[in-house]
Amino acid sequence: MTDQKQLQLDFINEGPVINKDEQKFLFQHFFRGENSKGKSGFGLGLVFIYNIISQHQGFISYHTDHKNLNTFTVIFPNKSQLDES
Repeated sequence: MTDQKQLQLDFINEGPVINKDEQKFLFQHFFRGENSKGKSGFGLGLVFIYNIISQHQGFISYHTDHKNLNTFTVIFPNKSQLDES
């Protein structure tokens, strides 16, 4: 979705969702949720993504409205809006 003020990207996938108690840790170093058991990784990917998006004055969030549906929403401000501030 785009408008005059921002660009929004939604990344949606089906699979095990992240439970409510774990969601607050998603963007912290080395966090690996229950849904990642048996999968390789270090728990750094979302930390890097969060930092890159933040460097561009963006925002990332996670939510789930369905038993097997994960949504990460990334919002970037319109560059021309930043230049006017």
